[in-house]
Amino acid sequence: MKKKEYIKPQMNVFKADMQALLAGSQTGTIQLGRASETDYTDEQVKTLWDREETKTIWAD
Repeated sequence: MKKKEYIKPQMNVFKADMQALLAGSQTGTIQLGRASETDYTDEQVKTLWDREETKTIWAD
């Protein structure tokens, strides 16, 4: 009888930070900051939507 080879299941977990950064400039210095939860509200992003019913954003 042929011996079977088994693969040991493994899981790697990596901590990831948010990838969205907002850049702004004030009097010649550049300051970077993380996007806050209020930056992702429907009121803030609705100008980007193709259709308000589906809330899809078109990108090229």
